[in-house]
Amino acid sequence: AVLIALALCGILVYVLNGQSYLDNDETSIKEVSRALSTPTPTYANGGPNVIYIQHESLSGSILLNTMKGKTSAPFFHYHMANDPDFYVFEHHRTGSGNTIDAMPSLMTGCLPYTEKGIKYAHAKGRSIGYEFAKNGYSTASFSSRTMDEDLITGRYRMLYDILAGGMDKVEEATRNKKLKLDNAQGSSDGQMLPLFEDWLAGLAQQEGEENPTGEGVVKKPFYAQFYNFNQHYPYLDMSSKKMKRSESLGDKYYSSLRATDEFLKSLFGILSRTGQLENTIIVGSGDHGEEPFKFRYARLDTLNSHILHTAAYVYYPRSLMTHEGVAERLRRNTQQLSYTLDMYPTIRSILYGISGDVAGDFDDPNPLSDPDTAAAEGCLTGVDLTSVDIPKDRAVLATNLASSNMSMKRKDLKLYALITKDFALYLRKAVSIFPGLRQGKNNIYVLEFGSCTQSTTSFCMTNLSNKQTRYYFLKAVVWLTKKDNVFFGEDIQKSELVKTLVGKIGGEKAVKATKKAMKEEQTISTT
Repeated sequence: AVLIALALCGILVYVLNGQSYLDNDETSIKEVSRALSTPTPTYANGGPNVIYIQHESLSGSILLNTMKGKTSAPFFHYHMANDPDFYVFEHHRTGSGNTIDAMPSLMTGCLPYTEKGIKYAHAKGRSIGYEFAKNGYSTASFSSRTMDEDLITGRYRMLYDILAGGMDKVEEATRNKKLKLDNAQGSSDGQMLPLFEDWLAGLAQQEGEENPTGEGVVKKPFYAQFYNFNQHYPYLDMSSKKMKRSESLGDKYYSSLRATDEFLKSLFGILSRTGQLENTIIVGSGDHGEEPFKFRYARLDTLNSHILHTAAYVYYPRSLMTHEGVAERLRRNTQQLSYTLDMYPTIRSILYGISGDVAGDFDDPNPLSDPDTAAAEGCLTGVDLTSVDIPKDRAVLATNLASSNMSMKRKDLKLYALITKDFALYLRKAVSIFPGLRQGKNNIYVLEFGSCTQSTTSFCMTNLSNKQTRYYFLKAVVWLTKKDNVFFGEDIQKSELVKTLVGKIGGEKAVKATKKAMKEEQTISTT
């Protein structure tokens, strides 16, 4: 297939105090990024409630692009089409197909690309839940995945603190024996909803006891996080380890989507009947996608379009938006390239009441609030989707560094990708081939997103074989590594990750030639 080289020439705009700044403005990246992350709560009523849902293995391409995906989630798709407060990010990408990389990205805002970054992302106290607790929220975690020894002290031990840290209450199967273990390593997501409703009732009762008259007291907001497991293999069917002959893995995955749709429908119902819906913001994202049609657990050893394209959504009532333009910006950004790493800064902006604007002083101690500092820490990061207009030519990166470092089996596996809205330049370097997805031991591929993924039998993959395609990705590299890029710090271009990918499309010499060609193209277009 011949890929048409698309012009990566969009203009990046920062929105600060109602003014727009182009990327060649004298305003420095540090002023911009710190302004977008000011930790000064500005809500007059104590803040909105926040629910953060992490969906294990939720593929956006399957949910949004396949016909069965659409019919399996009628509640989701109805609100996507008809609810002005419901935002679905249609081009959402993950930085890894392995939970060891992907879940800390959602919860700490850091995808490590260096050894230092791994230590940062896995350090105790990094999770967003701690910030809500510090700011006086009632907090609770509902984990469908059982917090067993594998998660507490084993290979997934980096997940324990991000799931339980900073929480007033934690619900999961080892703590609550009433939960039925019907979902592989845990409980079906729907079992968490009665526990959530009971928790809300307990908060209301506690508030009534502490202040019977209800006068002169600002209602204490809550933060709840759900780690949902419906989409994780084997997709809810735990009656037997053997697959039913009449049911394929793909059919089971669609069945799990129906269960997730019912979960969301019931969650909205609980919030509505308890009077909390209009004062609650819901943020949901898959940690990564899934490939249930060609090979189980393919995402641990390889990448493809279904794995990289995960799903994300935000329910944000306009009455809770602290600044004008947030709704319009969110709606626009649903059509641009978003990133799992965007979820963390977006939630922080909600917490501190700065969505879409600047408030208070600029002294933010969080290293991830400045891309240059984050890069020095070894972290790939994202941006606040309520404050930044995502440019059309955005590019993001994928790496499996943390998970490969923690597995003897996969210590030599490298899964790197340079991702745009429509395509991904993907490098797989491994000790063995992966025939299930037709991938070799040391090969570079082009993955296609969008309409190609409507077919679950298509591989949506070609070899990197022509100059036009190379030039397309060289333009993406130029955007990624340009000076004062609010999305990535300058140290990124020196990283082994970027150098390796650049080497596959011509090296630094080709990047310099592309910069020159882009300037000439821009000159011609303006004359």
